[in-house]
Amino acid sequence: MPFNLSTLAVREQSVSLYFLMICVVAGIYASFVIERAEDPSFTVKAMVVTVVWPGSTADELDRQVIRQIEKSIQQVGQLERIESTLQPGFGSIVLEFRDYIREKELRNLKYEVRRRLDELSKYLPPQVQGPYLNEDFSDVYFGIMALASDKQLPAQIVNQHAELLRDQLQGVKGVKKVVIIGRQEQELVVEFENARMMAMGMPPEHLIHALQAYNLIQPTGDFPTDGATVRFRIRNTLQSANDIAALPLYFDGHPLRIGDIARIYLQEKTPSREKRRSNGRNAVMLGVVMEDDADGLQLGTQLEEFLKTAHSQLPVGTSLDMLSNQAEAIDATVSLFQIKFIIAVFVVLMVSIAAIGFKAGLIVGVAVPVTIGLTFLLMIASDINLNRVTLGALILALGLLVDDAIIAIEMMIVKMGEGFSPAQAASHSWSSTASPMLFGTLVTIAGFVPIGFAQSSTGEYAGGMFWVLAYSLVISWLVAVTFTPYLGVKLLTPQSQPTDSNQNLQKLDIYTRLRPIISFCVHKPWLITGLTASAFTLALIGMKLGVQQQFFPSSDRPEVLVSIQLPHGTHIDNTDAIVRKLEDSISSIEEVQSFSSHVGVGAPRFFISASPAQPNPSFAQIVAQTASKEARDAAIEKLNRLIAAGDFHQALVRVYSLRYGPPVTWPVEFRITGPDRQKLREIGLQVWQVVNQQTNTRNTNFEWNERTPILRLDDDRDHLAQMHLNPSIIAPQFETEMGGSIATTLRKGIEQIPIKVQGSREYQQSGYSLQLKNAQGLPLPSSQIGDFRPAFEDSYFKRYNRQYSLSIRADVIGAQAKSVSLALWDELESLRVKLPQDYKLELGGAVSRAQTANEALVKLLPLVAILCVSLIMLQMRSFSGTLMVMGTAPLGVIGAVLALLVTNTPFGFVSLLGMLGLAGILMRNTLILAQQIQDNLATGSRPEVAIVDATISRVRPVILTALAAVLAFVPLSLDAFWGPMAIVLIGGVTVGTIITLLFFPALARLCLHSKA
Repeated sequence: MPFNLSTLAVREQSVSLYFLMICVVAGIYASFVIERAEDPSFTVKAMVVTVVWPGSTADELDRQVIRQIEKSIQQVGQLERIESTLQPGFGSIVLEFRDYIREKELRNLKYEVRRRLDELSKYLPPQVQGPYLNEDFSDVYFGIMALASDKQLPAQIVNQHAELLRDQLQGVKGVKKVVIIGRQEQELVVEFENARMMAMGMPPEHLIHALQAYNLIQPTGDFPTDGATVRFRIRNTLQSANDIAALPLYFDGHPLRIGDIARIYLQEKTPSREKRRSNGRNAVMLGVVMEDDADGLQLGTQLEEFLKTAHSQLPVGTSLDMLSNQAEAIDATVSLFQIKFIIAVFVVLMVSIAAIGFKAGLIVGVAVPVTIGLTFLLMIASDINLNRVTLGALILALGLLVDDAIIAIEMMIVKMGEGFSPAQAASHSWSSTASPMLFGTLVTIAGFVPIGFAQSSTGEYAGGMFWVLAYSLVISWLVAVTFTPYLGVKLLTPQSQPTDSNQNLQKLDIYTRLRPIISFCVHKPWLITGLTASAFTLALIGMKLGVQQQFFPSSDRPEVLVSIQLPHGTHIDNTDAIVRKLEDSISSIEEVQSFSSHVGVGAPRFFISASPAQPNPSFAQIVAQTASKEARDAAIEKLNRLIAAGDFHQALVRVYSLRYGPPVTWPVEFRITGPDRQKLREIGLQVWQVVNQQTNTRNTNFEWNERTPILRLDDDRDHLAQMHLNPSIIAPQFETEMGGSIATTLRKGIEQIPIKVQGSREYQQSGYSLQLKNAQGLPLPSSQIGDFRPAFEDSYFKRYNRQYSLSIRADVIGAQAKSVSLALWDELESLRVKLPQDYKLELGGAVSRAQTANEALVKLLPLVAILCVSLIMLQMRSFSGTLMVMGTAPLGVIGAVLALLVTNTPFGFVSLLGMLGLAGILMRNTLILAQQIQDNLATGSRPEVAIVDATISRVRPVILTALAAVLAFVPLSLDAFWGPMAIVLIGGVTVGTIITLLFFPALARLCLHSKA
């Protein structure tokens, strides 16, 4: 006797009930303990190297340091890009590894980079500091807290309390590490008057040497005794400004104190590297990184409790605010899922009850939560948490997993109507539907294989979708062939007067109307096939010409991001002035609940798709929090009106929201690379004109273009030599006079405050009037050593993969970034073909990221085809049957494109995932129908009759499962992330149902005719 799992489940009812109860309890347990996060765990395949060379020009840093680092790092391999940013005295290199690199391999690559940097550091110029590797660049902060303070509060107290809070936060369960961001930096300034010092004959170096002499920790010796070792101690530390003022200076036999000739005061470090504020108040921020296996909701609760406790310990004049908390997003996402899940289950239940009766519908309704609960259990075992991707996949699965239960219970109803006992009907359901259902399920899963195995960052981000769908669909089949028959036997009532099912179907009005239509399709196969092919061709044309293209949809997170870019070379204080003006405007917008400002640097990575900007004194970013997506959009509109009014004309101010997917700074970007920066400017101007004229672009800008003014000493080296001067004598004196020289540090607790010796401010704007000393100690006015002439230099430029690069960027309005970029790419064709040798124009932005993601999916399509063909062949066991099923795979495009056009929804990566899955869904339906046709042929029916009868017998389950799926997808269509996929599936399944009932019979007739 052949193995029959349904018969076994019905025969061993106690065992079936036991396992059903176990599955229910396990599912409930799993739903409570499964971990929750906002987004899937995601490996940021990038790292940052920084280097400092005080006093160097950007060009010198480029030639002597950055190129050497690039050359060494490039030998590591597996690098997608090396992007270097150069400024006077400072350079940063962003290394991005290839998309298919996984975390374990990435750790090895990082180690190799670190090793090469250590080796290279020995051969760089001796004054170079670094290179330093930023180990925190890839961190995504689960929560960001701001310790804000009044200006009067000493920075030392704020920093010390930030350290205390960090130590306390580190002990919170689920916290991996806590990073202090934007530590407030101060310096103790010893300010002298140049003219007075020169009149006394005392060089500034004398002050520096005195400070160092009294603040140097050195060994002082010790001697043994019969007990402890006795060590000598000398007071060799400076504790305060008063200590410095009281330090004695003996010069030319005259006793002086530093306080007699210099003003000593504490100030914010200048120039400041960065400034951070929360709601306009100076702030030190604490970034909390969550453990990989922690539960986001639990951690969020613990952080809220920590905030309540910490408030009572704060110093007067400070406040601790939560700027970003992923737990809020997780809670909103989970709550939304629960609502959509309940709606979807209710819809499926109502559809089932209306179509196949109350008891049968109730059985289908029981199958859904059991399947979801067991899916949760497998997710826990596989270390997959509930996040944006897996929650969407579960809602998507609701529209698919009911198919098996509906098919199984519907077959039982039909057979019981023919006089079968419930046990016999359950047994027949297994023998007639279990195999095609299983292979149909596997074909559906195979359609999503590219999502689970795509070797790319995007594939890693969305890969959990495949596993969740695979788990739920396989479990749904198991439930359909075990618990569904068991419940059917328990709940369904056999008919007292059995009748022939075909006669029953023929009596129903819908079947009476459908039979002549299906018969027409079978007898006119070429006409129906031609019409279908024409519709498919029109759909492809509509996809190309009518559907907007995108990469990832906009996020529904409530943050408003404001980026401020002033001309490169702008002092950070001038940037800060613009930011403060913007803060005043933002604080007046009622939709904004709070905001944080980041001057000289970008905001920390609080969202996986937000990449922090590299340090730049002419750049700033404000992150404003609103209550909802609607409030966010209203705030963006008000800010854009303020900017359009010209209130911030000094800067490029950009207001935007977050987007899902891999980080994309500008949606439209064209990158020019080549060996000469001036030539890049010339080409860039032509590109800028084309991009700026496009009606859907705004804020068109150059990544860099400016040259900044300098004062260059036009000196005669022979003349300098005659005066006993040279650059090594002149430069330190100018540095001390104009910017200040760090003499030593004031050590207070855990803080080290630099002590800077500098000339008085009244001389800092007139370098030519300074008094210098030559090698013999004689004073000389700076005006005698040469003329300071104005000149210009590149104070900011970039390199891309070891070539100079210049990008033209823009925002998009009224269209999708990918569509606009591709249209502009076509317009730039004439420019591209005329580019000089060694110069290239490339697409960047969203299009570049989309191409990488799509290529990873396309590589797996041959595997998908092989899997699907193999599975169908194993079920159909004939070439004609396999061809029939495969012929319907691409036809979902017809309904998908129609739905995209009607709803004006763009086609992007998420829609592409739906399109891939749609092929599997359609083949699943046609596979079961094809098997029914073969079964009818095996009984001796003529091909035309076999096809029509099989189609008629499958009308109810096909329409029912399609209706349940479409209605289950409707709540998902309203989601910001999954909406495009749901719309593709709604349109594809709807039209796919028509294809199954009308086109497939015609195709089957053609295949059977050719076989005959």
